[in-house]
Amino acid sequence: MADSGRHANHDRDVIGFTDPIGFLGQVDAFLRIGRLEHGDFGKFGIIPVVLFILSNEKLTQHSFRIKIEIIDFPRLIDQARDLIRQGAKVIITNSGSHQILTKVIDTLPILCLFSSTNDALYTLRSIAPKYKKIHLLLNENFMFNKDACPEELRKKIVFYRRYSLDKTHLELLAQVRQIPVTPDTAIVGCPLLPQIVHPAPMPIYSIRPSESTMLSVLLYAQELLVFQKKDSQQLSMMSSILSHVTDGIILYAKGGAIYHINKRAASFLGIPVTTKNMRDIFPDWTEGSSPSFHETILQRPPYTLIANSDFFLMDSTSHYILTIRDVTELQRLEKNIRYKLSKTGMTAAHHFEDKSPAPEPALSERPA
Repeated sequence: MADSGRHANHDRDVIGFTDPIGFLGQVDAFLRIGRLEHGDFGKFGIIPVVLFILSNEKLTQHSFRIKIEIIDFPRLIDQARDLIRQGAKVIITNSGSHQILTKVIDTLPILCLFSSTNDALYTLRSIAPKYKKIHLLLNENFMFNKDACPEELRKKIVFYRRYSLDKTHLELLAQVRQIPVTPDTAIVGCPLLPQIVHPAPMPIYSIRPSESTMLSVLLYAQELLVFQKKDSQQLSMMSSILSHVTDGIILYAKGGAIYHINKRAASFLGIPVTTKNMRDIFPDWTEGSSPSFHETILQRPPYTLIANSDFFLMDSTSHYILTIRDVTELQRLEKNIRYKLSKTGMTAAHHFEDKSPAPEPALSERPA
């Protein structure tokens, strides 16, 4: 745990778990800190906001590595990026942090721990006997049904319009500062709120997600990691296969966006494997009603190449494959045979160049 006030006598603790079921009890106890008396809460400066980091470095069929870290709000984005550099594959966090992080990080899944009306009612009921007025501040992603509040509890609650997460934390802080401070007044809000308004002018209680929510999101994250691993293995195997075939292969999508070029094709065409679009290779390429290439000869000294293209369906979406075969040796043999025939007074009926009426005709593509 980390002291939000950064006092010298408080340290940050990062805990690793390998059993997603067994550790929930410890996480539950960890989060219950937010339900302590405000005196303890304020005394120790503990903020019950948890960032779950999952890594598949030691992924097995039924377990995965988990890190739990307290969010340091001013450094939230940098903190997440640091954890990604350490090998994080999935991040699980609360709704406020989720919206902040998803706007700037798109390299890995970020899953949200949503809280419900029941979660809010649990916190409200637990503190209601101690306060005459409770200010309820929720962000726009929070699912809360006002009508579910009992009449006696509703009389104590001051409801505010749910604030936009696009607001800066300074605007939210200003809203909290406008609430009159009295001994019998408290604030209930989302998990980031205690950090945003620290030091708080009055007691602030966080609403935490239920154990079932945490477990379901963790199990979903595990399934996601298993899928990612299988998908990565399949892509690696496919890439290995394509790199060892003797033909050049280019895979591309509608519009000519290239998503794979094997080394053979890059060598034949003299292009980098990172080439992004078919038009970067063939400026005349256009989409149309017929294949771009059909037994088309491409002269790329020292190679003579024959190109063919076709389409295939994947997830009901059209994708395209261009195969390029080196026929340099075949052309040399054909010329040699033609020369020998001419010595006997015979002439070949067809030449190698007859395979295509032009070196590089205008190109078109079968529509998706």
